[in-house]
Amino acid sequence: MKEHPFLPEITPAPEGVHIRLPATILISHAQFLSTFSTLLQQNQTITLDWNQVERIDLDSLFLINHKINAARATQKQINDARPSMIQEMDKVLERYPITSPPEVPRKHVSLASSITHIGEKSFSLLREIHAFLVFFGQFFWECVNLQRGSFWRNTSYYMLTAGIHAIPIICITSLVIGMVLCAQGIMQLERFGAEMQSIHLVGYSMFREAAPLMTAIIVAGRSGSAYAAEIGTMQVNNEVSALSVMGIDPFRKLILPRIFALTIFMPILTMIADIMGLIGGSIVTYVELDLPMTQFWATIKEVISMPTFLIGILKTPLFGTAIGIISCLQGMKASKSAESVGYYTTLSVVKSIFVAILLNSIVSVSLSYFRIG
Repeated sequence: MKEHPFLPEITPAPEGVHIRLPATILISHAQFLSTFSTLLQQNQTITLDWNQVERIDLDSLFLINHKINAARATQKQINDARPSMIQEMDKVLERYPITSPPEVPRKHVSLASSITHIGEKSFSLLREIHAFLVFFGQFFWECVNLQRGSFWRNTSYYMLTAGIHAIPIICITSLVIGMVLCAQGIMQLERFGAEMQSIHLVGYSMFREAAPLMTAIIVAGRSGSAYAAEIGTMQVNNEVSALSVMGIDPFRKLILPRIFALTIFMPILTMIADIMGLIGGSIVTYVELDLPMTQFWATIKEVISMPTFLIGILKTPLFGTAIGIISCLQGMKASKSAESVGYYTTLSVVKSIFVAILLNSIVSVSLSYFRIG
């Protein structure tokens, strides 16, 4: 009985079964190929009728031949009288056989090689930590022996490029985050009749976590990558070596002002992010809850304490210092190729964001443990 135009017709016969193949057999007809394979496995004697076949592709014919040969290898009797069209296609398969791709030998991983790989990665991590600590120590020593002159002019320039020029993107991002936090808070808290608590949510989240962390991530992606690319390009062009030949300390000329600029300006950017996040929250509460903005700001003043505000601000210089050190360090590692500049620039962004999140987590957990703020 024919169940489907692309399935074979099965008729019981005195000796096994009689299978009439469908008019069209294509490799995309997976159900036919699965049914055909099952019939070969379940019956000992099979007669194949190809007279109805009008269209068949070479892939399907190859699979049918493969399954028939496998069945015959298990002592099954298959009567396969093929018409001339199918015979001609068989000749094509014989001349241009379809072969499976060679199997890729699986690489054997021994215990010794695994331990060696772990050891190499561990030593690489230790070298990275050592380089960071050496860089930080040099930064601290230069801060102690800070001299007047062109240093503050360079620092003010980087405060302009890395700080003031970053204000627009900080404002837009923080405004959106504040609006989203407030909107999501209202949606969840209205089920309990506590929509007004969304003000507490926005204020506490922005001051403690969202504003400092998002500012650090934006600065790492914007200014950190610029630092790494600039210093890496100078390394490729031998400009850093030229400064040393001229008797100018590259660390004091190139690196120290950049790190100082981020360290000084990070708290300012965070305060701007705090304000913009609260503005976003006040807009949402005005639209959704019909709450006057003056009442929103009065509630923020009541619920947000000075320690909460200071915790978010005082940890940002740590973020700025870490981002500056990592970005400049990766830029100094660039070798004599443009590819290495791109590689270490990307690496500086990844490492800076990771370290910023790690430091934020350590500070937050520590303050929560000691119940500060």
